[in-house]
Amino acid sequence: MMSLRKRLFLQAALVTILVWAVAAAWATYSTKSKIEHALDNRLKEAAGMVASLGSVRADTNGATIPPLPVGDNYSRQLSCQIWSVTGRLISRSDTAPTAALARHDSSGFSDRTIGGVGWRVYTLVVPQSGVRVMVGDTLAMRRNLLTHLILGLVIPAIIGIFALAALLWISIGGGLSPLNDIAATIEGRGADDLSPLGIERVPPEMTVVTQAIDGAFAGLAGMRERERRFLASAAHEMQTPLAGLKMQADIAGRTDDPAVRRKALSHIAASIARTTRLVRQLLELTRQQAGSMPPVAAEETRIAPLLGVIGNDLSPLLADRGVTVAPTDDAMRATVPLGEDVLLLVLRNLIENAASYGPAGGTVTVGVAANGVYVEDQGEGMSEAMIADVRQHFIRGRTDVQGSGLGLAIVDTALTRAGARVEFSRMPETGFRATIVTRVRLAPA
Repeated sequence: MMSLRKRLFLQAALVTILVWAVAAAWATYSTKSKIEHALDNRLKEAAGMVASLGSVRADTNGATIPPLPVGDNYSRQLSCQIWSVTGRLISRSDTAPTAALARHDSSGFSDRTIGGVGWRVYTLVVPQSGVRVMVGDTLAMRRNLLTHLILGLVIPAIIGIFALAALLWISIGGGLSPLNDIAATIEGRGADDLSPLGIERVPPEMTVVTQAIDGAFAGLAGMRERERRFLASAAHEMQTPLAGLKMQADIAGRTDDPAVRRKALSHIAASIARTTRLVRQLLELTRQQAGSMPPVAAEETRIAPLLGVIGNDLSPLLADRGVTVAPTDDAMRATVPLGEDVLLLVLRNLIENAASYGPAGGTVTVGVAANGVYVEDQGEGMSEAMIADVRQHFIRGRTDVQGSGLGLAIVDTALTRAGARVEFSRMPETGFRATIVTRVRLAPA
């Protein structure tokens, strides 16, 4: 791709050359017109001066015309003839041809070709002297004069164009120096340096660029800090069940008491289940945040078939807690415009969260509200402050319940990517409700 400096230079150069060419064409036309007018006036003045000489009369025979008093180098290229009104050549200058420069019945300005040479002639009739004065110059002389004058204009103009091009190149380079400063500053930074650029005296046009770069650095710094906290929290969450596994394995290996061994193996199974759940949720959250989940399907998805799948997946948890999943009639007939993978992920995490934090032996209700599909438990609910923070990683509503604090964060991330959202609310008496805010279509009963 062409550099910005070259692009600006070419655009400025093309515009300059275009303006220069138009100006040169206008100057050439104007100069030609003025030169023609000046040369015609010179012919007219020369004829008047010759006619004013007292010695010029019709009875003069072979008189020599004195030099024309025109003070420039082109005066020697003027040719003059004096004819009687009857058509007899009275006198002529050395440069004048023997043939008449103009027709004998003409007066004023005229063009004539004599011997293949073009002439511009002015004829002045002097009735008092009975003579006709003809003064002319060749068209070649006029073209030569015009060429010299135009070259005198064009050559400096061409030199000026090259000088202007050099100045443009230098000026554009100087004008783009803030970009070079920004590039040098970014290039000289370490990979871990995400602080603001801190470049002084930034032009107003570049402020937007520096602000965007600083904003990108701030976003990267925030993301890196969140990743650091996430990894630290994940390591901490993994440490607890793994430590429990090791301890219970040691107990089971050292004891000879069958009851103690069975209890240790039961704790090992619980730790494995907790670790499996944590790893699954970490993988789900990572897939969501990395954008690797399949795109939302164009067709709508029914809720009822997914509830059966979720019931099978969560059967150990539901049986251990004695929790029943109770979908309403509307939920069994509901269809929502979300992809099957996304809806399965969201409902499973919401039902799992409700079964874990709700009371043992309670009911988890899946129903349809005016603003979407909800999952509701019969637990103690959450405070408004806790609801505001529950979307964050590793935030749990109750610390006395085993869990990772990732389920609702996964739900929020998945629905945001799918173009929907989740709302959390505390029920008036008891319970906690999570609502998937989306359009719902009910099949006929």
